[in-house]
Amino acid sequence: MRQYIFKKSTGLVISCCIFLFACDHNTGQQSVSLSVPGIKHSIKQTLDSVNASMSTYIPDSELSRLNQAAPHTWISISDPLFKVISEAQKISVLSDGAFDITVGPLVNLWGFGPVDQVNLPPPEARIKSLLENVGFKKLHLDNHKKLVMKDLPGIYIDLSAIAKGYAVDEVARVLENKYSIQNYMVEVGGEIHAHGINATANIWRIGIEKPVSNLRTVERVINLDNMAMATSGNYRNYIDIDGIRYSHAIDPHTGWPVKHHLASVTVLHPQCMVADAWATALLVSGPEAGLQMARRYGLDTLFIVNDNGSFREEVTGKFAQYFARD
Repeated sequence: MRQYIFKKSTGLVISCCIFLFACDHNTGQQSVSLSVPGIKHSIKQTLDSVNASMSTYIPDSELSRLNQAAPHTWISISDPLFKVISEAQKISVLSDGAFDITVGPLVNLWGFGPVDQVNLPPPEARIKSLLENVGFKKLHLDNHKKLVMKDLPGIYIDLSAIAKGYAVDEVARVLENKYSIQNYMVEVGGEIHAHGINATANIWRIGIEKPVSNLRTVERVINLDNMAMATSGNYRNYIDIDGIRYSHAIDPHTGWPVKHHLASVTVLHPQCMVADAWATALLVSGPEAGLQMARRYGLDTLFIVNDNGSFREEVTGKFAQYFARD
């Protein structure tokens, strides 16, 4: 009997973890500021809005309606959805298609989408068939009118590798612009933005997990201020079929989960949306091509490579400057 072990994320129905912190400048005492009037409601509204626009797990979301739309027709979409799709397309070009939001049909085929699959791994013929609908160049944007057009009816957009980062950015924007909160840490699905200081009046210290699936331990601690961080890895979200592990990271060029030894990639960037997408692009690209790509574009990254059971780190850009030294 074929055996399956699924370790999957819950997709893009977004929930959020937030730490807020305020300093009383008269007494010098610090206090948690969760009681700011309306803040919880504003954050919930923000996350609900992102879900309603960008989730494939909600049948009537704006993205679901776009996926169901006919090809060769310009579709008007909201500014937030257009912003995310536009940024995704830019990173697709820069990453030579390693990041591709049209990979959705293959994500679903491998059981990492809204519907679980039982016939895994999928037949090669089915993979090849769906690959005909994959390719970011088959998706077109009208930047002036905020329109999207698909070349084929089978094109299915999946924003799970960028929309969580966008949600982080939006919550951070609400905290700063609407409530003038300067000390906070926002986390959505593992993607983070930190600003200011924590409850001990120090820069936020964020742990990066060691990429081991059966335990939770820290590989590195970094200091994060006015910066976003996103990590993509193969050690939490995967399926195990008859003892063979298949990553959730699907290569848009082949239709198969990646098979290299890059265990995780962490990216730092002022925009969490950008960090989120690049983390996926570099993970898909692998340890050699991904490192070359990160260096080419001056990205601040930490690569953790699995060398026969031991982990090796590679850093690019200014990432090492964020390492906590104590």
